[in-house]
Amino acid sequence: MTQAPSCSLDPTALAARVAAWRELTDALVSGVRTPTGAELAYRPEPGVAERLLALVEAEATCCPDLRLGVTLTLRIDAPEAMREWVGETFVPG
Repeated sequence: MTQAPSCSLDPTALAARVAAWRELTDALVSGVRTPTGAELAYRPEPGVAERLLALVEAEATCCPDLRLGVTLTLRIDAPEAMREWVGETFVPG
C-alpha cells in the first residue's frame, strides 16, 4: 500500500485505517473520482453515519491536507401529481 504523502500514520496504522474505510464498502452506493478527489455516497444503514463521522475525525488528525466533509441528502421521488406539493413543502424559498 502506498503511503499518502502527508499522512502521519505508520504503515501498520495506515493498513488498519484503510481496513476501517473498506468495512464501509457494503454500505457504499456510489463512488466517483472528482477533479479534486472523490465523492462517495452511503446507504443510511445502522451505524454507518457514526462510523463515517469517526473516520472523518480520525483523518483530520493524521492527514491534515485532506478536507473531508459529510452531508446528509434526502431524496424524494414523488408521483407527478405530488411534485409541486413536494417542492413547496420541502424546498425552502
